[in-house]
Amino acid sequence: MSWHLGMAWVMALIALALIVCIMAGPARGEPDTQEDEPVVFEQYFLQSIETQPIICVPDDTTREHIRDLMLVALDKALETHVTQAFAVWMKDPTGQPGRARAGVRNGIAAFLKAREGAKRWTPLIC
Repeated sequence: MSWHLGMAWVMALIALALIVCIMAGPARGEPDTQEDEPVVFEQYFLQSIETQPIICVPDDTTREHIRDLMLVALDKALETHVTQAFAVWMKDPTGQPGRARAGVRNGIAAFLKAREGAKRWTPLIC
């Protein structure tokens, strides 16, 4: 038996042992109880639902006002981000202008995605 063939057998046995261990699962030291699982599962989803409040607005005018506020805030946030990128450039020229360019590019990508989301935002009328 050649050295390579022996290594192939060892690797195959290791892979088989890993598969068996994964399929067997970890030993928990206590018996499985089917009764506990649905409660934990149900509690998880109840908590997830509770953390997502449903937003509704009284009328279309309020909806558009909130949308306008979000768009103005996004404009200010991008302006602040670009200003900060260049302030860092002036303090630390290491790796510039590449670092500033990457930071501004990331900021613009986030701005565009958030702006698109704000334009699509349509909460329910209460």
